[in-house]
Amino acid sequence: MKNQKTIIVDCNYLGHSCRFAIDQKMRTTTGIYTNVIFGFLRAIVTIAQTFDTNHFAFVWDSRKSFRKDIFPEYKKTRHKDITLEERENLERAYRQFNILQKKILPGIGFSNIFMEEGYEGDDLIASIINNDMYQQDFLVYANDHDLYQLLSPRVSMIANKKVYTIGKFVEEFGINPSQWWMVKAIAGCSSDEVPGIKGVGEKTVCKYLRKEMNEKTGTFAKIVDQLPIVQARNEPLVKLPFEGTPGIHLQPDNFNLRKTMKLFKHFELESLVEEFCEWREVLK
Repeated sequence: MKNQKTIIVDCNYLGHSCRFAIDQKMRTTTGIYTNVIFGFLRAIVTIAQTFDTNHFAFVWDSRKSFRKDIFPEYKKTRHKDITLEERENLERAYRQFNILQKKILPGIGFSNIFMEEGYEGDDLIASIINNDMYQQDFLVYANDHDLYQLLSPRVSMIANKKVYTIGKFVEEFGINPSQWWMVKAIAGCSSDEVPGIKGVGEKTVCKYLRKEMNEKTGTFAKIVDQLPIVQARNEPLVKLPFEGTPGIHLQPDNFNLRKTMKLFKHFELESLVEEFCEWREVLK
């Protein structure tokens, strides 16, 4: 193997990024929309070349969430007020997600493609890392701060084309990444609509966890008073992985360049053929 470093891709994050970055009208002569597919594959080649690795794991969110079963407000308004055109574009993207997941990525020869009903990609990322038997290095391609809790000397994140390490995290927040879920539980997570203690932000929680708060302040008293309630409610919503997440063990890939070229021809992605041919030495 050329490189032991494995890139774990949050495919919903990458896919939605491509949905907005690539012309949404891009499609084949037979009418199959391909803007997400094209952008996704081009990004994978770029990531592979940048980090000199052919080891990938791909994780997808389930459209059902067990978190909503225990807290109905979880992500309740996400995509709620979008227009009909925006909803149509979103459904086109999901169809392309399905093509990537079920046809293209396995057709290329990637073996580690995961989606589990009721669980999020973040849960599967945590499962991959927690169940790794070889102590290999991971780079997580995502833009979700919840994943900070997984950072370690062998786990870093790629966000906005920059590598975010445990060292940078500790320098920024002054706590251990394993404490990050507590920050999200106490301060809440606005993007996931998880309420925390009102008026208490992440920096304040970090200060509390570092035991640097003045215990005579009203904010300190509020945290101490409300902590048992918010922790009991929010811990299963923000701590990774969600209880019951299946254990995931990575398998070797089996790349097939001929089948890759056939897939690219079928989906009229000829402009990517040259990039993948240049990547032949990686696809071994």
